[in-house]
Amino acid sequence: MTFTRSIAAIAAALALTASSAQAQNIMFSSTGAFNGGGCDVLSGDLNSTSCQINAAASEESITLKYTFGTVQTLNNFGNANFGFFTTTGMGPATFNDVLFSLTVTQTSPSNGTESVSANINGEVSAIQGGLQWGPIDPSTFSIGDVNYSILVDAGSNSVSIDPPGLNGVTSSEQTIRGFVTTTTSATVPEPATFALMLAGMVGIALTARRRAHTA
Repeated sequence: MTFTRSIAAIAAALALTASSAQAQNIMFSSTGAFNGGGCDVLSGDLNSTSCQINAAASEESITLKYTFGTVQTLNNFGNANFGFFTTTGMGPATFNDVLFSLTVTQTSPSNGTESVSANINGEVSAIQGGLQWGPIDPSTFSIGDVNYSILVDAGSNSVSIDPPGLNGVTSSEQTIRGFVTTTTSATVPEPATFALMLAGMVGIALTARRRAHTA
């Protein structure tokens, strides 16, 4: 009877730990905003914001658009998508210290908001040039027990933004990527590990029981 109760207690303890680990869902979304200095902020919509710079010698312009990141749900850790940039227009246009702020809003496992700001610089025209958001320093931040990091180019500590395509069509999307993890992720065993732990503990208990009967 004691042996049965011991096994039941072990199983219950492991199940409780596993249940607590699985409950660490991370839920967040991303928005952003441009500062008007050096770039005319356009009327946005519910999912994006844009700014525009007119070329000095013509009516052509370059529009830089940031599309908000959708709601993401991760279990303890995973790759993150913080929205993306695109450019449109013929140009040329020069971006000088156009401030862009990325805001991450977390709703699970706790509520919180953090913003990361850096300047956008560079010169672009159709299929030429490029922009850099950064250097971003620091490129890591935390909301409660959740750690966020932004993936940046090595050396420049920035996010590169492509120029518009041929004839000024919208560029490819430059996603702001990163990684998210909880402070407890490193100590949370996988389900297979729990199974091995349980099997090992049962084995130990059986051995102890046999020794008790032969003593």
